[in-house]
Amino acid sequence: MVYFAIQIAPIANQARYFDHCVDEVIKEAKGSFAEKRAFAVNLCSGS
Repeated sequence: MVYFAIQIAPIANQARYFDHCVDEVIKEAKGSFAEKRAFAVNLCSGS
């Protein structure tokens, strides 16, 4: 069980960072929600 937790922890941290990044970009971006979301996902994922 400890091995599983060691494997999952970095993924959970990445997800938290990504969600925070998307939320911050959406707050600052202009346009419709869908446009802001698409822009944020591209920016935060490095695409």
